[in-house]
Amino acid sequence: MAGDVLVQPARKERLSLRIALEICREIRDGSFQPGDQLPPERELAVQLDVSRTSLREALRGLEIAGIVESRHGGGTFVRRFSALGVESPLAMMFEASHDNLSDLWEVRRIVEPALAERAAIRADATGVAWLGEMLERHRQPYLREGVENSAQVFDREFHAGVARLTGNVAMEQVIQLVNTLVHRGYRPDPGLAGGRRRQAYARHLAVYEAIRRREPQAARQAMVDHLQEVEEYILTEIIERCHEDV
Repeated sequence: MAGDVLVQPARKERLSLRIALEICREIRDGSFQPGDQLPPERELAVQLDVSRTSLREALRGLEIAGIVESRHGGGTFVRRFSALGVESPLAMMFEASHDNLSDLWEVRRIVEPALAERAAIRADATGVAWLGEMLERHRQPYLREGVENSAQVFDREFHAGVARLTGNVAMEQVIQLVNTLVHRGYRPDPGLAGGRRRQAYARHLAVYEAIRRREPQAARQAMVDHLQEVEEYILTEIIERCHEDV
């Protein structure tokens, strides 16, 4: 089943956007902590091997997005972030706009990898077969063009399905609610959706395969990879919009 999925190459991105996303990765990975001052502009440009002009444009986009803040005469700082758990540039961005999507996104990042891990331990053969049949049912319609709304329904169904395999009915209901609210609050750019749907489907398959093989840590990591990739998709769109204002 996995062999049928073709991941399309990423579209060409402007340099300042790539710089902004790299800084977001550094925040997510813990190299830059909330409240930290970023290195001086000249030093950071050397570290990233980019021009100071492109770096300034990237930092301006991140500032508009609410991920960093510039203090007059005092440098550029990573915004402080109130939520618990792994630091999420996307959640910082949502929080800066006073949008409760920051809370919802943190729930996903904290809870869903653990659920995938538990599903690999607890799911019985019937449940694993049911999840595989779901993905097979999703495959053709999920990958067709012009099915953005259906793809969001399939996405919610898959994530709730992983939760269902843990045997925790309450958690399945929580995940259904959280993902419904996330999708309600965010609408992807339809011009970019096709390639991203294909990649998301490939990530769903990776989670399923790890569960099927009874590999808890692999299932957790596959879900982490999936959510980080979704985060970067959304960050790309939002930061690009911010760059239009730079």
